[in-house]
Amino acid sequence: TGQTIVDAPTVSAPNHTAIATCVNAQKTKVFDNGQTQKGLFDQWPTWLMRLARANPSFKAYSVYSWNDGDNYPRHPQITHIRTPEGVHSCDADENNAAAVAKLLAAADGPDAIQYFVNMPDSYGHRTGYYPYGTGYLNSIATCDRYIGGCLDAIASRPTFAEEDWVITLTGDHGGYGRGHGQWGGHASTVPLVAAGRHLE
Repeated sequence: TGQTIVDAPTVSAPNHTAIATCVNAQKTKVFDNGQTQKGLFDQWPTWLMRLARANPSFKAYSVYSWNDGDNYPRHPQITHIRTPEGVHSCDADENNAAAVAKLLAAADGPDAIQYFVNMPDSYGHRTGYYPYGTGYLNSIATCDRYIGGCLDAIASRPTFAEEDWVITLTGDHGGYGRGHGQWGGHASTVPLVAAGRHLE
């Protein structure tokens, strides 16, 4: 029953921005793709930015393969990783998955990572969104493998027993046929999963 924000179409930029800032489009003024450059991030900073400002030793990464993610404000404690232009999005996702797992396993790894995977959207546009496209369903299975690699990396940390991790998974939108943008049903219903030692 998880839903996208209701004050913007079911496209990526406003919903990515809502995930990053925890507020809706009326506040950030990001109502469509291509508008993140003009988002009100001074007034509504991303959750990574809030944590970085609150803690001088905080270290974070923002990992993505879609160009609007490049427009969020920079901070010296937040490293942006984006696979270069010209690389197929599925290859970019594979590269990013390996990079994130390596970061999470490192002894001096980050305090937080915001990690975006583009593959389901790419296959939804190519072969159709659930329940129409086998490519879409296969891409979700691949994402599950990526997430499993990240969880394995966290569990492999020598200090894991003393650490307190929270993992949250969601989506920016769904779709119908080979498109999205409308509100309701499969287009605006998204997964929302949270896991951690202290979460019921």
